[in-house]
Amino acid sequence: LHEGQRHVSGAGSFGAGLAPAGSYTPSASSATSATMPRALKLDPAARDFLLDDDGRYIAVHPVEHAAMMALVPALDSIRSAQGQGGAWRGLEIDDAATMTTRFGEMVRAAWRDLAARGDLRIESVTARPTNAWGRGRFEIVWTNLRDPQNPNRTTTL
Repeated sequence: LHEGQRHVSGAGSFGAGLAPAGSYTPSASSATSATMPRALKLDPAARDFLLDDDGRYIAVHPVEHAAMMALVPALDSIRSAQGQGGAWRGLEIDDAATMTTRFGEMVRAAWRDLAARGDLRIESVTARPTNAWGRGRFEIVWTNLRDPQNPNRTTTL
């Protein structure tokens, strides 16, 4: 430093500015576990990722995450990922047999790549009208072939 100049740390003159870098070690009690899961659990009913009681995202197997992201968000509803999601919103409410056939086609199209890679297997697909207001119930029973701990899944839209 030149005569008349004060030393000013880039970190300020308090706290980290006075202590040499690396000299402060936080206590174990101040640390939190805030790691991001590899894959997030998407709730088809809420159309949102689920949180646990502590407000952290719930982790799921990556195949389940990929399957849900390919099907659950309505097609073209994600601005940053046009073409992502399923076309089930456009499914016409009809008799159960017709709806099941059309919904099955949509599911197979959405999960084509996952099935071709051997990530999942579709066991059954059903759809039916639920009331006079033009709503339907959609259910998929499938197997996550990459998760031997918990392979069976049922997804309801």
